[in-house]
Amino acid sequence: MPYDDRVTKIMERTSDTAALDPNRAAFELFLRDRTARLAVTPVLLAVTATVYFVMLVTSKGAFDVDTLLRWGALYGPLVGAGEWWRLVSSAFVHAGFWHVSVNMLCLFYFGRLVERLVGPTVFIACYVLAAITGACASLLMHPAAVGVGASGAVFGIVGMLLSIAIGARRLSARQTIDETVAVFDAHVVPVSRTVMALNISTPTGATDSAASLPHSQPREDTPPFTHTMLRTVYASVAPFVMYNLALGLESGIDAAAHIGGLFAGFACGWLIARDVLVAKPSSIRMVLPLATVMLVAALIVGRLSGRNEIFFELARFTKLDRQMATELNAEVLQMQSGRRSGNDVATLVEARFLPPLLDARGRSEQLVDQLRRQLAGFERKDQYGRMARWRDLDPARNELALAIAWQQYLTDRETDCQLRVEALRQGTPDRMSEANRRDEAAAGRLRAALRRPH
Repeated sequence: MPYDDRVTKIMERTSDTAALDPNRAAFELFLRDRTARLAVTPVLLAVTATVYFVMLVTSKGAFDVDTLLRWGALYGPLVGAGEWWRLVSSAFVHAGFWHVSVNMLCLFYFGRLVERLVGPTVFIACYVLAAITGACASLLMHPAAVGVGASGAVFGIVGMLLSIAIGARRLSARQTIDETVAVFDAHVVPVSRTVMALNISTPTGATDSAASLPHSQPREDTPPFTHTMLRTVYASVAPFVMYNLALGLESGIDAAAHIGGLFAGFACGWLIARDVLVAKPSSIRMVLPLATVMLVAALIVGRLSGRNEIFFELARFTKLDRQMATELNAEVLQMQSGRRSGNDVATLVEARFLPPLLDARGRSEQLVDQLRRQLAGFERKDQYGRMARWRDLDPARNELALAIAWQQYLTDRETDCQLRVEALRQGTPDRMSEANRRDEAAAGRLRAALRRPH
């Protein structure tokens, strides 16, 4: 079917024919020809909605921090402890109904347009890339905060759409310039040369005859609906970006993730899909942006893994302690079945479990000393008896109290570990039970310290 006839068919099938001009109908036809069937956007919508409703049912509506963390929320200490997958999983976790509704509405509106323009492979690559970049930006700004939501990924899709629109405007401007130059070369230059050669004045009817010159035809590589598409994109994207960036000024909104995702999507679109109206971008061109983001994410995760702060130390040791407890229970079961002796298990505890505990306690001592020096600096007064950093006193004192509680916990665990080694070598189950009770008591004191208002 000829192109114009297909545009007419689309207009006939549209209920609001008065609002649908031929250029918009042509744009709809172009999108359908570019990507016939949506594959990624419906899957993202379905997966995100499913995760939310399962969370809602299993948690009975209590979307507390523990629930969010169990489902994959972004948290710097856990990411630094090796759970790097939270950079992506956090994009599928939301904290409430309105949170997930707004993000999915924006994904539904913008995602369908961008997926049809660039294709499903480039679209999902940009979505993941923007999600990771937004998560990395959030970790850099708020390393110890819990973050959830697909906002960074959605902003990435919007950023790619902006870059496509700017690229289309560049194509439109280039087309105008080329047409102007072509008309000038074809008509103005020959007439000027003739006038100069004859040395006569311009004829009186020159202006009227210029109006009858044939109009230049649009370039074949620029679609006729470019201006219509630009108006549609700018009318929808600009309010979305401004509104969400303004919301980022309020507490509880992660503006860093929004800006990071927007920048990633815009950069990706500018490098990959800037001329998408001329040709469909190749998915191979996404390899370099994805590799770059993965490298940056690995550097950020490595940086988080080395932070000597109370919550980062707690996350690292908790993960290690769970692994050691599982292995120790397996060794005790083998000892009870007669396959291992108590002395063998005690030697294993000294070689495998005690050194990480001693290392963690050593880092806790360094942290306490560092925080004490920091607090002393905050409490220092000038010659007039004033403290310049008096606003930082309470947070510094609270952090020092947590660090001291953490140091005491590790000291108690070291003592209990040595008691457990003696119980294994001497074959005294009562002392083993006593070590377990002391571990539970130490953990209870630490939890109480963490629950205190800070």
